[in-house]
Amino acid sequence: MKKFAAMFFGSVMAVLMITFGIITPAFADENEVVALKNEVKELKGVVSALQSEMKSMKGHITPTPGKESTAAMIIPPGEEHPSGLVKTLDDIHMGGYVDVQYSMALNDGTDHRTAAGAQNTGTNTGRIFDTDQDSFTLNLVELSFQRIANPEGGAGFRADIMIGEDAEVVDYDTSTDRDEFAIQQAYVEYNQPLSAFEGNEILPDTINLKAGRFVTLAGAEVIEAADNWNISRSFAFGLAIPFFHLGVRSNFKMFNDKLDVYAGLNNGWDNVVDNNKAKTLEFGAGYTLFDKINMFHSLYSGAENNDQTSKKRFLMSHVASVNLTDKLSLKGEFNHGYQPRVLDATGTENNTADWQSYAGYVRYQFTDKFATTYRAEIFKQDELFRTALDYTLSSHTLTAEYKLTDNMLTRFEYRADKSNDAIAFDGDSNQQTLGAQVVYII
Repeated sequence: MKKFAAMFFGSVMAVLMITFGIITPAFADENEVVALKNEVKELKGVVSALQSEMKSMKGHITPTPGKESTAAMIIPPGEEHPSGLVKTLDDIHMGGYVDVQYSMALNDGTDHRTAAGAQNTGTNTGRIFDTDQDSFTLNLVELSFQRIANPEGGAGFRADIMIGEDAEVVDYDTSTDRDEFAIQQAYVEYNQPLSAFEGNEILPDTINLKAGRFVTLAGAEVIEAADNWNISRSFAFGLAIPFFHLGVRSNFKMFNDKLDVYAGLNNGWDNVVDNNKAKTLEFGAGYTLFDKINMFHSLYSGAENNDQTSKKRFLMSHVASVNLTDKLSLKGEFNHGYQPRVLDATGTENNTADWQSYAGYVRYQFTDKFATTYRAEIFKQDELFRTALDYTLSSHTLTAEYKLTDNMLTRFEYRADKSNDAIAFDGDSNQQTLGAQVVYII
């Protein structure tokens, strides 16, 4: 690099001195001077290209924690967007996380058996992601790529790739070919200005449209580990609500942005390909009460049985969250769903399954780095439809979190589960576990 710089600046100085008459080209003829000028011009082009390449490689893929990134470059509508790999990297934000966990079972570990007589040791029964007992697990490596659509009008996309054991759960509908790879989300989006409503205090002035695969609106917890307050997911996360939908979704704000509205049409619950000819409707609405309480309601209605369109599954989900102080936060969740025509004990489709879940969260932020969360929950069903673990499940979870750096979370957790079924958890009516987790946010 030093040799290159010396050649470059030496050549530039020579041309300047010749140009301004400081020296005369007595030592060279006119052709040599022209050749020297051309060489300097070529060197300038090389330096300019190197500087441009270094700029594109430095800082354009920035680490931004959180589920929805806002760091991606927005190209104004109508502006020409040059193509090429370097320009592509310039426009796309990359994020994600790495989640590693250890789970320990505190039950006595004797040779319990299920009602059918099968041995059931080695598994945290009823859990959603943290199913392995006494084992280190690579829960997930998630890579997220996003180009945010210009809020004033423009197109964008998002793709979240999952690698690890959690991916098997999220893509469980493809059980014939399950592996540790899944696409959590992949959609294109477009913001369309509604100039006719501009300045209107009730109607929206912009609408966001998405098409593809996106996570559900229902529930308080999410797939991303860093965005939850506990290591383990609640029973409701895996039993009461879906994970994702594939279809179209719109989002717009009303009443001077005080009401956030979602409406969409999709294949159904966790369906990559629809299992019948009908579609599922979704609706969501979020708002704030008394400047402290954030509310979000979501509804889903559609046929979910294979090859049936008449009997529709229904789900409503309600989530409330409030920051009482700078340190104390509360959250509550209620889900209610039902499904007509489920199999009864004789294998006949003549029953209606009904389920509810209730969960409450209390989080206290002792310092900028240390926080604790307590979660209590109940899941109930009147038919063995969403799970085979009898009819009522309850759980108490205490989690301590310490942030080692801005990008790394460590968590420790104690959880106690209980069921009405006397042998639900490896031959016991209860299940106790300890967990430890490290999450690095990319």
